[in-house]
Amino acid sequence: MGSSLINTFIYLFIYYIAILNIALVFYARPQFLGRFSFNYGNPPIRFLFAVLLLLASIGLGVLTCILRYFNSIIIF
Repeated sequence: MGSSLINTFIYLFIYYIAILNIALVFYARPQFLGRFSFNYGNPPIRFLFAVLLLLASIGLGVLTCILRYFNSIIIF
């Protein structure tokens, strides 16, 4: 297995963690978000983050299956 697939998996995992944190912060809607001029509580924006989180989860699942199939290992 090439190292590029491993790098892609690691980058996607970091992206997943970042999107998960962003989604959790924006869905929780703490008071400090009111300081910004951009409306993070807007439903289309929250939907966009939910879709990004779903796509990142699907990508992680696919890459995990590929790695387990070809290498017969479990990363986590």
